[in-house]
Amino acid sequence: MKALLLGIVALSSVNARAENLEPGKVLNFQFPELPDTLYTMKQGEKVVPQMSIRLPDNYTKDRKFPVFLFLHGNPGGKADPAALGKLRAIMKDNDFILVNVPLFKKDIDTSEIFGGCMISIADYPVVKKCYDAMLGKLFETVPNTDPAKSVFGGFSNGGHATAMLVCCEDEMLLSHFRNIYIIDGGFFTLPAGLH
Repeated sequence: MKALLLGIVALSSVNARAENLEPGKVLNFQFPELPDTLYTMKQGEKVVPQMSIRLPDNYTKDRKFPVFLFLHGNPGGKADPAALGKLRAIMKDNDFILVNVPLFKKDIDTSEIFGGCMISIADYPVVKKCYDAMLGKLFETVPNTDPAKSVFGGFSNGGHATAMLVCCEDEMLLSHFRNIYIIDGGFFTLPAGLH
């Protein structure tokens, strides 16, 4: 009987969460258990790793929507709800679930190129752990995504991170996104990593 009651409570909390998915809603999830973001490492400003999501104005649970994920350049920013403004300027407010996550890096060695901030293949274990947690939460919270039309990419260092994930054949990326883009970044990683 106790197990049945727990099951009903769990099911009702899942349904309550699904009912909160309304058109135009902005969701923000924090991940204090994850390592520092590249933004925190470079800027020295402690920001809890977070992911921001904006549902499209025409969102409904009755059909699938593609995800548009954008990684900012250099330190990657805070990935707070304010960072969704750039995504909204690019994609507008309909048809796509907009997602912003921060950049991650194993460590910064200032003797390396670009002051040690450039994301490379060596950073994959840290980046994978962080994006598995964040994107796992995205797909758990918003289950009606459309992988065939979903888009993943970034600018500058976000492009490096994207190229690194492609070269490492990241399972989370490849199973949920069929369209990849890089802007002004990733060009060092792709020739070295693709095989």
